[in-house]
Amino acid sequence: MDIKNFLHQKKENKKKQVMLLSIVLFMVLLISALFFFMVQYYENITYNVWDPITVEWKVISDNNFPIYTHSISNSKRSFWLISSTVNLNNFVNKTLIINWEINELKDNKFPVLQIKNIKIPESKVIIRDNRYFFTNELISFDFSKDLDLSAEKTGRNINIYYQGEPILSMETFVCSKITSTQNCEEMVMNYTKNLNEMFTTYLWYVFYKNKEKTRVSFNDSTMGYIFKTFDNNVLLNVSHLINIINSKFIMENKQDLILNNCINEEKNIRLESISNLSKEIVDENLIKIEVEWLDTDWKLMSCGLIVAILEDRSVKTNKVSYLE
Repeated sequence: MDIKNFLHQKKENKKKQVMLLSIVLFMVLLISALFFFMVQYYENITYNVWDPITVEWKVISDNNFPIYTHSISNSKRSFWLISSTVNLNNFVNKTLIINWEINELKDNKFPVLQIKNIKIPESKVIIRDNRYFFTNELISFDFSKDLDLSAEKTGRNINIYYQGEPILSMETFVCSKITSTQNCEEMVMNYTKNLNEMFTTYLWYVFYKNKEKTRVSFNDSTMGYIFKTFDNNVLLNVSHLINIINSKFIMENKQDLILNNCINEEKNIRLESISNLSKEIVDENLIKIEVEWLDTDWKLMSCGLIVAILEDRSVKTNKVSYLE
């Protein structure tokens, strides 16, 4: 064996080992530096007043009144909470989508959050200022004046609570002309035969007596609501807090949006008086509206919009078109 070649090869192998070790050490240092940077970033992240924060959170009871009463946390951050418009005890240990705005900063690690709205995905409910809007059922409960009242969906039922105790439950059914038990038009005709067994709220929702301690109301001819209560007076006492998102509600609350969007400037076509309105749930706060009316030549016109129920905005408008 050539001793010179052997020594040269050995020297080269040693150089390669040193180089490999240097690369490994460099990678370890680089990864450590990146990890340290990320930790520092999340620990020292700063927020400004009115910054929006939208993410899934878990609400935890963490009372230190009057500074805060609850906290929210996820895998990255935690915040302390206090609210005068929502009873946060109703959401303890629940994972929610919460849209907050920071309206005060004690320091970077102690922001005080002001709630905008809460969404519970599995129940399809949006809570804003203690107003509960169940989007699938197209019904809302305005408990903004009494934080002791709350609502929760369990299975097919929506339950109403006062100070945590159930006082009322509601079950929804879809109207169908196939069976008489779900034919809402036929049911209304039968109920109205006995006028003493019904009452109308100041918002013009009619509640018919169904069975003992049970009342029923309707959302046009598309959906029905069966209310069950332990006391006959409970529903009467809270009925003014119930809003059914029916055609009348949409025409009254979304009238300006419909009139301003259902126009055709080129053909000088404008909506004067709605003759028919239909609605369809799109997603969460969005609902599709189709309106029909007769123009000045008695031709039937149509217009479609997608609007946000809880906000005064139109998302999309189809072109005004003739139906005949």
